[in-house]
Amino acid sequence: MTSLFILCAILIFSQLLFALWAQYQETSYRWLKYLFSAFVLLTGFICVSLSFVGNSWQETSFASIGVTMIVTTLLTVPLIKLLFSRLPLSKKQSN
Repeated sequence: MTSLFILCAILIFSQLLFALWAQYQETSYRWLKYLFSAFVLLTGFICVSLSFVGNSWQETSFASIGVTMIVTTLLTVPLIKLLFSRLPLSKKQSN
């Protein structure tokens, strides 16, 4: 259970860092900051789908990791929108 909390914290931190990096790119698009979050969400759905195949410990492990990834992404995307909506789109616009 503790490992899922650590995974959740790592996923939130990495999604926020990727969104910050995407916000300050020279050719930044608004959808780019959500790209890593979409990848994490897709991976979570794949893990939940894979939980139907395998042994009992594999099912539980894949399902819990997948649900953690899905819930983390659904919590982080509105946070990214709130944090980065007021920042300028690139460094050149702030000068």
